Parts: sequence; C-alpha cells; structure tokens
Amino acid sequence: MNAFDTDVFSEILLGNAAYVSRLSLIPADQQAIPIIVAEEILRGRLNVIRRAEARKSKISVDLAYRSSFGISFSSAAISTANSTLNFLPAQR
Repeated sequence: MNAFDTDVFSEILLGNAAYVSRLSLIPADQQAIPIIVAEEILRGRLNVIRRAEARKSKISVDLAYRSSFGISFSSAAISTANSTLNFLPAQR
C-alpha cells in the first residue's frame, strides 16, 4: 500500500506531470490517502469558498466552487472522478 501525504496528493490533484507519471506506475488497489489528508484537502477547498463568499479573494464564488468541486452554479454541472480512493483510518 502506498499512502500519499498532503503535499504529494496536492501535486497529483494539480496535475503535476512528474507526480502523475509516478502515480501511474502504482496499481490503483495499492494507492491510498490517510483520512487526515482528505480532511486537509477538503478544509483547504472550503476555505477558498469561504474567502470568495466574504470577498477576501480575487476569485468569484462560482469559480471557487468550480475549482474546488467541479460544481458550477450557472450550469449546475457536477463532474466526478473516474476512480475510487482507498481511505486509511487515522492512527490513534
């Protein structure tokens, strides 16, 4: 099992060619992110939306939602990923 930390997973989400290329060498059933990484990514994206809503950002609310979740208020389009992530439970 290969678990990705927040920095690496962020680069994958941003489409960094070096990270995506390396990811493609790992079988999908061997890819995972710890649940804390999922939480950090979600909190970051929600913060972008909150800042846009409060007009503390240079992007619109619509763009904040589209860049965060693939949702557009103007078209109500939702894009979904074609793959499933394996989540690892948080270590206690």
